[in-house]
Amino acid sequence: MIQIITTEEAMQEIFKKVFENAMQDYQQKEVKPQPIIITGEELCIKLGVTIQTLIRWRQKGKVPFMQMGASIRYDLNTVITALEVGIKKRKVSNNA
Repeated sequence: MIQIITTEEAMQEIFKKVFENAMQDYQQKEVKPQPIIITGEELCIKLGVTIQTLIRWRQKGKVPFMQMGASIRYDLNTVITALEVGIKKRKVSNNA
């Protein structure tokens, strides 16, 4: 449908509606960070832990990982999120 804008107020109202709709669409979209795939050694450096600690965390299920053949890789963003969730869980259970 074609709409003819006859007044400045009508144009402002249309712009306002378009902007509000665009903002609603933007706010509803979940923005996911791009994966940052790194090795265990690189992850240890980023987290400041030893490889033994990382292996223990992996065995306990604290950190998610991907295995491709004999290679193990980590998504830095996913690992950080998992560790943050673990910290929050411990704080809640300590306060309960």
